[in-house]
Amino acid sequence: MSGPSAAPFDAARVEKLHQDLGSEIRKLGNMPALQGFDDLQRRLEETINGAVERAVTAAVERAVTAAVDRAVTAAVDRAVTAAVDRAVEQAFENFRRDNDARESLTSARLHNARIDDTASLWFPSDVLDAGALHTHIPNKIAIDVLSCKGLSPIIRKI
Repeated sequence: MSGPSAAPFDAARVEKLHQDLGSEIRKLGNMPALQGFDDLQRRLEETINGAVERAVTAAVERAVTAAVDRAVTAAVDRAVTAAVDRAVEQAFENFRRDNDARESLTSARLHNARIDDTASLWFPSDVLDAGALHTHIPNKIAIDVLSCKGLSPIIRKI
């Protein structure tokens, strides 16, 4: 069954037809046979207005729902990304702090391993008392370095 194709809904065209129809009815006068037509026209207008209102409401609800969904998704994505970034930065900072502490402890242990605090103090023969060194040097290796021939005059002046 091939009929004329339906034209898209055009509110201006409907309004024009409505005005033309009203104009023709007024021309005919107030005939009793046309009073039923007025009721029919009023019900048709109510039906059209109701259908348009429902269609617009549904379209607005779909558009608003989609916009809210996109906004919420974007906000959650930003919040999760920021939380993950903060957690990674905090974990890295904690790792760096722990690593620095371990390195400091290791350095201190290595330093202490090189110094023999249990050895008796030994001073070179040309140093008469410990006060002349201005520092407490707790191992023989350090004093041996200070007592080499090139440093003896400097040590005496100290």
